[in-house]
Amino acid sequence: QEESTSTTSTLLLVWSVGAMVGLLLLGVLMDIAGVFALFWFTGGLAVVLATHTAWFMTRRAAPKERREFITVPATSPVVSEFETAKDQKER
Repeated sequence: QEESTSTTSTLLLVWSVGAMVGLLLLGVLMDIAGVFALFWFTGGLAVVLATHTAWFMTRRAAPKERREFITVPATSPVVSEFETAKDQKER
């Protein structure tokens, strides 16, 4: 549990810093190269992400065993019973 919380907080921090720095960098690039810098910047980031993903996939070993996917409901069926009882009391 603690590892996933740490990972989530780190990803949120990286995302927010990237959002700030990316906009500042894009603003400077658009001042220099014009409006088309937006498309080149976005395309460049997509290429970097695809390249990193492809590289990472070659470095990581495949899992030795695959587990069956188990669907888990987003909420408990008990919640719908509470809501139904609440609606009936209000009528």
